[in-house]
Amino acid sequence: MTAKLATNSIKPTVMRRIILLLSLVLTTFSSALPSNTSYNDSELLCRAITNKRIIKFYYQDKYSNKAGWRLVEPHLMGIHKSTGNKILVAWEINEINNDKSGRALMWKSYIINRIEHLEITNRTFSQTRPYYNPNDKRMKSIICNIQND
Repeated sequence: MTAKLATNSIKPTVMRRIILLLSLVLTTFSSALPSNTSYNDSELLCRAITNKRIIKFYYQDKYSNKAGWRLVEPHLMGIHKSTGNKILVAWEINEINNDKSGRALMWKSYIINRIEHLEITNRTFSQTRPYYNPNDKRMKSIICNIQND
């Protein structure tokens, strides 16, 4: 036997309080989800950027539909001017599983909400890569970045 809530017998003010309470509970629990569900924790990623920690994550490319693991040196996170997406700008280092995908080692931009299974490794990098711009003009605003060495 399942219990049913007779919503027509609840006063509107009480119903609004119940809805508010439920939304607070859902917000609290959704922010506590582990990073392997869908990554959007800017603070953790900013710590990796400022501490020059190499990160690993699974990514489904929006344009090529190629999915796979990425190992990158994160340099900057910002809000893209034209799309409004939160973007990670990083140098991809192709070392995962002796990757033979043909992807070039170069600057890549990643949409943050497409990053899954984020892992901040113990490995670090010592300096920024060539042509790094801490004031990336593609961004409406910079959330965090590495200042030039």
